[in-house]
Amino acid sequence: MGIDLPLLWALIIGFGVMMYVLMDGFDLGIGILYPFLPDKIDRDVAMNTVAPVWDGNETWLVLGGAGLLAAFPLVYSVVLTALYLPLILMLLGLIFRGIAFEFRFKARERERPVWDAAFIGGSFAATFFQGVVLGAYVSGLPVENGAYAGGPLDWIAPFPLFTGVGLVFAYALLGSTWLIMKTEGALQARMVRVTRPLSWVLLAAIAVISVWTPLRDPAIAARWFSPPHLLWFAPVPLLVLASMALLQRALRRGAQVAPFVLTLFLMFLGYAGLAISGWPRILPPDIDIWRAAAPPRAWGSPWWERCSSCRSSLCTRRFPTMCSGARCAPATTATTERGDGHAETRDHRDALPTAPAGLAGADLERQRAHPYRRRRHHAPADERHWLTDRLAAR
Repeated sequence: MGIDLPLLWALIIGFGVMMYVLMDGFDLGIGILYPFLPDKIDRDVAMNTVAPVWDGNETWLVLGGAGLLAAFPLVYSVVLTALYLPLILMLLGLIFRGIAFEFRFKARERERPVWDAAFIGGSFAATFFQGVVLGAYVSGLPVENGAYAGGPLDWIAPFPLFTGVGLVFAYALLGSTWLIMKTEGALQARMVRVTRPLSWVLLAAIAVISVWTPLRDPAIAARWFSPPHLLWFAPVPLLVLASMALLQRALRRGAQVAPFVLTLFLMFLGYAGLAISGWPRILPPDIDIWRAAAPPRAWGSPWWERCSSCRSSLCTRRFPTMCSGARCAPATTATTERGDGHAETRDHRDALPTAPAGLAGADLERQRAHPYRRRRHHAPADERHWLTDRLAAR
């Protein structure tokens, strides 16, 4: 009995897209929440919480796109043709978000609001157009003779636009619960206050989409509400309600990790609900994964190397850093008495990860201002070229 490669690759791509939504969602959520953080120190702390992981989280999106091109080229061509404009706007938002992330800490004080606005706008645009793409995809893309048969602006419709707004609230909730887990003090308390209304808005959006989707498509209505499917899939909405109740309870009790975990579970349930509605159709309304699969000769071994990115993204520094208990706090100063009776002022940032050897002056101050970002190793000259000297010796 052979391996069903189209089915296996559909699961791999679905897993990659789900991991992107879960992992990059809280990054984008922090950008969405930036208008609620007027204080400069709070903004610095919030951005430092995602500095080690934000760019690595986008690797999951690359995995999904590359896998779709290799395994299901029909889906790839139709989706890009139909949703070219919102996908481009989404990518531009991600680019602006990334540029603002890097340049904000290098900018002068008077220039920093410009990069804050770029960070906010990029996060909003990327999130909204991701939701628009999702809504247009779920609504169905007409295909004739292996090509997209609709118009370039068919995605401008009530359902895709509503899913775009709903995803903005979903990512904002992920971002607020992430900051509850990774910060403390006044910033954490502010995020607790923000999380409560966000959670109820998200629950309302989930309810509207859950009713709207089967009303649009009789096949989805039959999947969810006809026996015996009704009994099999009933736990999904029940788990959504239970997770929301547990989230409110965790917020009241002052829990720090549980709100983020429960929000991740809510996002997973929403993703699972969409998968149940569409399975096994990979290109709604009527093309399944086997019809859309690439020819058998295209299932070569080189594309299996894409699976290694799953292992790399999960097992390297990204996932352990995200799950660690480390918290970010604003820089503070403390005065201590030295042995000779003189007072010494010590910066709280000295307790954070130390800068590499060789940094001095402005470079050291820049490193201290952003201690959590990746650092280039500044080795002494006699160590920097050890490989060149070794090769020359041979």
